[in-house]
Amino acid sequence: MTSLRDLFEQQRKLAASHDPAERLRTLWIGVLLGEHLERCSNGQLSDLLSMVLNSLRPFSPEFAVCEHAKRRLLKSSSGIPERDLHAIQDAGIELLNAETLCIDRVCM
Repeated sequence: MTSLRDLFEQQRKLAASHDPAERLRTLWIGVLLGEHLERCSNGQLSDLLSMVLNSLRPFSPEFAVCEHAKRRLLKSSSGIPERDLHAIQDAGIELLNAETLCIDRVCM
């Protein structure tokens, strides 16, 4: 069985080809990717989205869509109530703000 990483690389290689027949094979790779993704748990899909996010520009709409999907998958597979997830998110934002203040003080 071919790994997802191998399929990613094959699809990138074929998509970059100047040969129309090879570029058409990207559709077949897409089908194989879809079959792999069907067997993934929500947590595994979230991990894959994290990997994809690393290749996107942070302020692009594609990044926002992937980030939203990742959070939704994590939420649905975590079993944590919605209100607790918001509390965790708020705590994370407070931590990031505190780190930013510390960095600003050190850099000044």
